[in-house]
Amino acid sequence: MVKKDEWEIFMNQYMKKGLFLVLSALLLLGAWSVFRSIESANMEDANEIGQSLTTKVMQMDLVDEIFADGFLEIETKNIYAEVSGIVEEVLVQEGDWITEGDVILILSKDAVQAQIEDAILALSDAAIDYEASLRNYESGSVLYDEGAITLNDYETRKENYERALNNMQIKEQVLERLYEDYDNTEIKANVSGRLLLLGYDVSDKISEDDKIAEIAISDHMTLLVSVEEYDAPQMSVGTPADVFVPALGKSYKGFISFISPMAKIGSAVPTVETLIELEEQDELLISGYSAEITIQTVNLPGAVAVPYDSIQMKQGLSYVYLVNENDTVSMVEVSTGYEDNLYIQIMNEELLNASILARVGPGIQDGMTIDAVQVLWDDSTETASPGLIPLPGSGMGGGTRVGGGASGTGEK
Repeated sequence: MVKKDEWEIFMNQYMKKGLFLVLSALLLLGAWSVFRSIESANMEDANEIGQSLTTKVMQMDLVDEIFADGFLEIETKNIYAEVSGIVEEVLVQEGDWITEGDVILILSKDAVQAQIEDAILALSDAAIDYEASLRNYESGSVLYDEGAITLNDYETRKENYERALNNMQIKEQVLERLYEDYDNTEIKANVSGRLLLLGYDVSDKISEDDKIAEIAISDHMTLLVSVEEYDAPQMSVGTPADVFVPALGKSYKGFISFISPMAKIGSAVPTVETLIELEEQDELLISGYSAEITIQTVNLPGAVAVPYDSIQMKQGLSYVYLVNENDTVSMVEVSTGYEDNLYIQIMNEELLNASILARVGPGIQDGMTIDAVQVLWDDSTETASPGLIPLPGSGMGGGTRVGGGASGTGEK
């Protein structure tokens, strides 16, 4: 026989397992309910169309948007020292907004000034030597023509003159370069933007070609985002984009400046790296801020449209079935434009508000009565329930948004 204590242990374990199974079942049921609610919301438009025998040619706003997230990045430019020296004065600090040409810091001019004074004296001596050699060369030319000196003596005088001229020109170049160095002791911004980095302070020693500062160019702020492969063909360089920065609560205008020619593999769906460039400047923008990007690939306000399933293709042409006043249907050719997974734009504005078949299929013929179409439809729905297969890109990470009030509603 099973002892009392053993029986209680068994029952406790059984109850715990049972409770766990019940909770698991409830969690699964809840998740399934949420999934079905989302699916039902997404299918609302499609089901409304699918349940009606006829509908009307409607006017609506067709908008297709791609959504992505990214982080602000910023193009930077460095400033380098063109001369060595000791920092005498710093006029800006990190975080300041500076304009091209603004002085960032000033180096001591004492050393350069001393070099300039020495170079002036050296140039003066070279000029005196040049003047003397020039007079000697010119007199030698006259004496040689008169036969008073030899060719060797004449060539010696000429070589001395050319050497003195070259030496004076070198001294002039040295002095000119020192004057430039004197001007370069004032290190200036070579571009407008925000000062991200300033690497030196007063009394620091700077060598030529040292990096002095780094400036962020705000009018070239960018975001690199990944767009799903199904959405990428809708984009092109120049396509406008709205960039919302949550940290600032502000939106900025931008555009696509680059689209990678290769898809990136590494996630469930391959993505294409896309560079968004902001058009606007704002001192509040900081590299690293998160941003929400909306790329509007289609914007057709007031488009004339019909349900996707109301179009029938025959020999490469598109047709709808117009419902006549005598309850018969007539096949009418239409020109189509943009299409998504619910609606197709047609260019036939004269058909606006006209009644058409909401769904077409095999067996429907020109001149049929509505009753005959209804019979065909009823027969087909007995074996297959109409449904909508979402196109790639219309789920997570992007897809189509259809908005605007339709001027016609489905009817039966």
